[in-house]
Amino acid sequence: MKNNLLYLAATILLLIVGIPKTQACANYQYTLLNGLSGELECTGEEYLPNEVKAWFINTGANHTVHLTCDIELHPSSSVYIYNGYLSNGNVILGSEVRTITDFCNDEIETTVANGCCVVIFDPGDGQCLYENYHFFHGVRVNYIDRFVKSVNEYYNNLNIWIPYCNLTPNEPLKNSPIKTIEVSFHVFQDDNGGNNVFTDTVKLKTILDNVNLIFAGNPLHGSPGPSDPVPGVVELPGYDTRIRFTLGDNNERIYFYRNDTLNKSGTSDSFYDYISVNYPERADKLNVYFTASYKDGKIMDENIEITNSGAGYTSAPKISFEPEWRVEGSAIVVGGKVTGIDITNPGKVNTVVPPIVTITGGGGFGAAAMITKVESSVGAYANFPQEDDLALKHFVVILQCADQQTTDSDIWILGKALAHELGHNLGLAHTFEPFGNVGCSDYCAYRNCDKEGYLADIFGDCEHSTVPHLHAGWSNDPYSSTNDLKTNNLMGGSNQAIYISPMQAGQMHRELATKSIRKYVKKETYSPIPLVIDSSEIWAFNLKLYRDVEVATGAVLTLADDFDFPYNGKITVKSGAALVIEKNVKLTDNNTIIVEDGGTLRFAPGSTIEVSGNGYIELQSGSYFCVPSNNSAIVKLVDANSQIKLMLGYRRGVNTSLLPSSDCSTSPIGYPVTGSGKIVESDVYLQNRTFTTTNSFVGQNVHIGYDVIPSSSPTKGNVILEPGSNVTVKATDDVYIKNGFEVKKGATFTTIPAE
Repeated sequence: MKNNLLYLAATILLLIVGIPKTQACANYQYTLLNGLSGELECTGEEYLPNEVKAWFINTGANHTVHLTCDIELHPSSSVYIYNGYLSNGNVILGSEVRTITDFCNDEIETTVANGCCVVIFDPGDGQCLYENYHFFHGVRVNYIDRFVKSVNEYYNNLNIWIPYCNLTPNEPLKNSPIKTIEVSFHVFQDDNGGNNVFTDTVKLKTILDNVNLIFAGNPLHGSPGPSDPVPGVVELPGYDTRIRFTLGDNNERIYFYRNDTLNKSGTSDSFYDYISVNYPERADKLNVYFTASYKDGKIMDENIEITNSGAGYTSAPKISFEPEWRVEGSAIVVGGKVTGIDITNPGKVNTVVPPIVTITGGGGFGAAAMITKVESSVGAYANFPQEDDLALKHFVVILQCADQQTTDSDIWILGKALAHELGHNLGLAHTFEPFGNVGCSDYCAYRNCDKEGYLADIFGDCEHSTVPHLHAGWSNDPYSSTNDLKTNNLMGGSNQAIYISPMQAGQMHRELATKSIRKYVKKETYSPIPLVIDSSEIWAFNLKLYRDVEVATGAVLTLADDFDFPYNGKITVKSGAALVIEKNVKLTDNNTIIVEDGGTLRFAPGSTIEVSGNGYIELQSGSYFCVPSNNSAIVKLVDANSQIKLMLGYRRGVNTSLLPSSDCSTSPIGYPVTGSGKIVESDVYLQNRTFTTTNSFVGQNVHIGYDVIPSSSPTKGNVILEPGSNVTVKATDDVYIKNGFEVKKGATFTTIPAE
């Protein structure tokens, strides 16, 4: 599925060893290069950091690791290879396999017995020999059967998300289903229902229709292709981004409010606070607010009218504004009278209501002035998605709605403006140089040719980069020239801006998988094409995929952060594969985890598994199931339809050819769970157990006693119900109670027919 490059940034360990240096290398930098490799640089006579660099590699049992080095290393440096394994994201060292001090003289071949190894490089004394000496140019793994990739870099690559669809039939992430984002329109009128041109739903619906035409590559006017094409770019099929927006099945999410204060407000928080308190059921979509107010409005000299010149002024009086809005000005005095006000700072006025002008001091009296108009510099604004704040509320604010026109042409232009702002919600920044108060913070990284995510299909290759493009004003004609840096890109600032590049589409789909904007995608969004994990991966970030996941033979998928299932989605663990859950996983809306014969499911200590809404986990015959014996994983079967299904012949533990022998409960059927769901097993065996809480067991037959498990390996022992415990057994056929079963006073034991 994916090329065999090693992306290992997330698994690098920095361990302090040896004698501390008196001076660390001030210019220390570690950069991943091709495969498993890195580079350390120093300047002058400074020292390299006294640190170990370590990589964890999952090779499979008795496979050989091949290592080579490009240059001669410092004589005191060494390379160590250990048996080892990963636990909760940490590398646990086992026995040492080999120490290599002449690493760069020969290619090294080392066999690792249990299939998991740790390669460690120790720089030793680590003194830089001369300026910019590349001390450690690379340890490369030229061949391994399977390995653990740090997937941050892979899944952060915009190119893997570009929706090329049938152009790339074997790449699931490029075959995105259409992702429809649920939006709501909120129109704020004054108390009398005026001061906003939008008084009915017809024009508003058309605005969103025009947005969808742009994102579908079928704009109402103009060509969807680039005005300034970059040679060699493969455009999206039909220029379709496969992203859409909806106001509901019947466009029902258009709301009108009569509120003078909000009609004149330009701040998104004021709108959301009002709606969430008074109409909380309307607050959970991507909210678009229509208001008469301004954003970053300005007061210019021509907006000041002197209503009374006053008399007796011997010096320039003080000019004050209330609210201040950062507006500053100085009075012009001629013949003892105030004849004008020179605006020295136009301010940032976020309301349609002009500030009040006050004139004081200067030795005179009676002068007065008023602001006739606030000049607006921004017609709309929106926020960007976040990875570390998935609960972030997204919005678009459409301003100056008392001044808008509603002809078909104007509604088309408003649709383009809204499409531009929704582009910000989806992570897109301007292609032109920031102007005024408009910046792009972290989202401008794509302009840097040496940074991940550089938009080569807009700015060209590094040698011929056209960063940044120009913003020539709303009325700019991007088609007048193909080399004037004025383009029709959606984020380019022109009123003909409708083009979305493939990499921009990839960026938006990436954000819909990894960032806060994803919560607005319709629940039913789903692709039947599974993502096949064919080499071991650690998902150390929160991810939502709109498709099933299949862990293929030989791979270990570790969910080291929260994971969101798609609607009706499932994870299938094939024979000889493993799924390790280290954080929080919720199965709902018919979500399932299926572990086939020879596959392994492991709940790591500290993990939380919550099942509800017809979700279930199925361990098929011959599969492995491991929950920690210290009860440190939390299992919640929330409702009556939530189940863990243990098929006859499943095994307790892990497949040791993939995972280290773990501290697994010998009887996961009795593992403490909460909620009203149930654990279902073909035949249930209770042996060597002591119960102190409420437990429920469901099976074809239930066997209870000192020695009932048909195997010689489990520890024999009595089954005891302590006072206060409550054990319910549900059997389709029979319940077999043998020697070694005790129900103490105050405990309850119940048998009932299984449903």
